[in-house]
Amino acid sequence: MVNVMGMRLRNLTLCVAALMLVCAQPVAATGRGARDGRAAQTMGARLVETVDVRVGREATVSARKFKIRFVAVREDSRCPEGVQCVWAGNARVAVKLNGAGGRPVTIELNTMTEPREVTFANYNVKLTNLAPRPVAKGQPKPRDYVATFTVSKRS
Repeated sequence: MVNVMGMRLRNLTLCVAALMLVCAQPVAATGRGARDGRAAQTMGARLVETVDVRVGREATVSARKFKIRFVAVREDSRCPEGVQCVWAGNARVAVKLNGAGGRPVTIELNTMTEPREVTFANYNVKLTNLAPRPVAKGQPKPRDYVATFTVSKRS
């Protein structure tokens, strides 16, 4: 009896691990928006899309009505991988936003300090990740940066 319970627990653990692997598949950072593999999610009455944008590229979200261009990394003082730091640090990126019918605007968003998100043309835009992180040997090359943004339409 104990052996059967142990087998069931092991099988359940393997199923959960397999499910986690399937759900955590990476998405290529092409900079063309949610239609490249990241699904849009509906949260209540709001449409939420997550997009990866490589520096110098643009992503289109929300049925092509809103565009995000990742202009540049202005600062990257984040703690390097493999190093213990007193403070996690911050990265600041310049982003050009263009909403339907509005004039484009360039803003800066941060990973740790404010502002981390902005409202523009009835959309909330939040910087949720910047990769790669610095390493002890130095900073990543500017062309290697990919920013992840969460965009939601205001209700």
